[in-house]
Amino acid sequence: MPAASDVKERYQVALDLFTEKVERDDHILAAILFGSLSYDEVWEQSDIDIYLVSRDEKLRRTGFALVENDVNIHVVLYPRQRFKQMLEGSMQSSFFHASFAKSTLLFSRDETISEYYEDKDRLGSRDRDIQLMKAASWAMPTLAKAEKFYHVKRDMHYAFLWLMHVVEALARVETLSNGEVAQREVIHQAIRFNPAFFNAIYTDLIDGPKDEETIGKALEMIDEYLMDRVTDIYKPLYDFLTEEQGARTATEITERFTKVAQASEISMACEWLADRDVIEKVSAPVRLTKNSQVSMEEAAYYYDEEMAL
Repeated sequence: MPAASDVKERYQVALDLFTEKVERDDHILAAILFGSLSYDEVWEQSDIDIYLVSRDEKLRRTGFALVENDVNIHVVLYPRQRFKQMLEGSMQSSFFHASFAKSTLLFSRDETISEYYEDKDRLGSRDRDIQLMKAASWAMPTLAKAEKFYHVKRDMHYAFLWLMHVVEALARVETLSNGEVAQREVIHQAIRFNPAFFNAIYTDLIDGPKDEETIGKALEMIDEYLMDRVTDIYKPLYDFLTEEQGARTATEITERFTKVAQASEISMACEWLADRDVIEKVSAPVRLTKNSQVSMEEAAYYYDEEMAL
């Protein structure tokens, strides 16, 4: 395997050649490097990832697989207006924003794009609240699987595998709580902020035995971690239920937060919260079709701040 310094030099030469060429194209307003070459280490199987911003025109293609110095360069091309919309309208900590936050501006002929770089690490408070809820909700399906394999199937190895998915979701919670954009290696970020917790449920669990004692302890720590933050991480849900001034069905809640945050797992979070008396679970009548004569019962939830923990 080539030395790391030789690989880095080859990739840097490829990037320089690419930048020199594309900067001569008057229709390209900006070039942005993201991915490993921008903020991490490259190896011989790496690619170079580039966002290009063009003038506002109809594009025949938006994706290209280019080559310079025998290095593959993956290019995503955006018209200027679309790129601005992605930055202004994308969910903070989405893949696009996460990649932009760790990117490198190679050149820009557009002052607006340059100005975005002065503020690219910002995480707005409202957006942070939505992302915290989304990350915590992601943990719920895999946490339920881990608990099932621990309590019912008694298979500690599968419980461990599901727990690793939970750890990644909680790492996003920790990172967002500390005002950073969650990156690809988000567990490393979380360990930096909360080493005691994440070393216990991640590093120590990987390195140590996967038995009833260690898995059970990890599940207890995860439940305690979530409960310690339960007021903060589900704030958008509490605000929604408070504004609605009454119970809302699981379907209504899911539709609401799938639309605003792609948080389709929110119904499982509601059940988890209801089990811990943070919100109240009731039932609401529902007809399966417009012409149904039979009324069914659907899970519904409401929030009483005075009764909440």
